[in-house]
Amino acid sequence: MQNEGMGRRFSRKDVAHDLEEQRYDAVDAAFDRLKAQVIKDLLSVDQKGKALTGRKAEQYEDESGIIKTELFPEGAHILNIGDPWQVLDKEGVVNLEYETGEEADFVYDSERFLNSVLEELEEMQGGVENMRPYDASFASELAWRVNAVKEHVQSGIKPEDYPKQSKILYDITRIIGEHYGNDDSHGASREWWYAAMRLARGFEDVYYVKTVINPAIEKEIVQKRGISEEEREVLVRRLIGEFRGKKKYKHAEMVKGAFPDTPFMDHSFDRIIASWSISAHMFGVINKGQFAVVWKELDRILKQNGAAYIWPLDYWTGLGGNEMAMTLREHRAKGGDAGCIFLDVTADPRIEWIDDVKDDSDLAYNLTRSQTLVFLPRGFKREAKKRVAQSLHQTKVV
Repeated sequence: MQNEGMGRRFSRKDVAHDLEEQRYDAVDAAFDRLKAQVIKDLLSVDQKGKALTGRKAEQYEDESGIIKTELFPEGAHILNIGDPWQVLDKEGVVNLEYETGEEADFVYDSERFLNSVLEELEEMQGGVENMRPYDASFASELAWRVNAVKEHVQSGIKPEDYPKQSKILYDITRIIGEHYGNDDSHGASREWWYAAMRLARGFEDVYYVKTVINPAIEKEIVQKRGISEEEREVLVRRLIGEFRGKKKYKHAEMVKGAFPDTPFMDHSFDRIIASWSISAHMFGVINKGQFAVVWKELDRILKQNGAAYIWPLDYWTGLGGNEMAMTLREHRAKGGDAGCIFLDVTADPRIEWIDDVKDDSDLAYNLTRSQTLVFLPRGFKREAKKRVAQSLHQTKVV
């Protein structure tokens, strides 16, 4: 008797299964291409629009309107989508930073760097002097430090002095941060903060190139009797990654990458936090399709009862609201949810979920004028919304 399966290589069921697999693969590949395009488009955005200072965990509660125990649950796995200047060094936290390693404007060329330093210092110096009539004490604190670095550069600074100048510049960032705290309305001081930070890192970088990177390359050349360009690039990338990473975190993990093109497995995180990062740098310049990619990636890497908190939404007031509203409604229709938290100087924080606002124009308005976006993944349980609502920080914003 002839075997029933003889004469046919694949059953119709097998063929259908293979076609379905190919379709899924094609969809995944298309999504990966979209994510990569979002990153490509965003890396050109002017990074001077960042927050005044790096955010510390202690500030997140006041800024977001959510209590710390909800943002950082005990034993949770948390993704911090970060501006590279932020400081979030906690157990269980993964810091995703697109400006780490060699992609963080690492300074290799000391001569070119020193030629640019003077111009930035003079611009900062002029701004500080303009401030003197209004805030003499603060201006004086900054002025002597800026002048000290400028004088060293003008007199022909030696490499062994780079760490000292870096320390003075870091001191400038500290003073500005302490003076203004969480108030990011002082645009000029925000620019000085980032200028001082860039220069401080630059002095560290050129010193590191001279004292670590170049000797390491020479050692490889001697040991291997030569080194290819590719080997050199790998060595330098590793050294810089270690240098930038180990200086910053003792407890948290740092991953170099860019949202939404992340390397994480599905359903990896209990919480996702984005303070002064994707909302400040992305939401005002991306389109409907790119918003959809952002929500899809958040949905992919969040655990079922996890939550993402993104703030500030009102940084790009009025821009992107219609696209945000439309794509979040689509996410809600697929089984997810989202809401926005309003902070007020005279009242406790309040939250409005998507379904609380029926009119699309009202939703768009609220999204761009509220403080924090709450994003819940598809398949969340009702208890998740209740947990979020009960986690509003019941302290009036001062």
